[in-house]
Amino acid sequence: YQDHGPAQPMNVKSTRILAVLCSGDLKQATIFGLATIDGFGEFAFRIDVQDLAEPGVGQDTYRMRIGIYDSGEPGTLLGGNVQIHKMQ
Repeated sequence: YQDHGPAQPMNVKSTRILAVLCSGDLKQATIFGLATIDGFGEFAFRIDVQDLAEPGVGQDTYRMRIGIYDSGEPGTLLGGNVQIHKMQ
């Protein structure tokens, strides 16, 4: 994940996924894990996503919290697509 600002740009790279929780209808998921920020440390993170449409641009949402950073209320994707699938 790359945040280009405006407050402070940062590069977050996950190092370990600890848990993934999904709603029964597979429309929402929460991902817990560990990551580095700008190549340093080990920070716990939480990412909440919603898979609301195909394609997801302009409709799917995300929110990320890591360390003291919180992206805020769920934001709508400006690019990409959230897809939540049941594992077989």
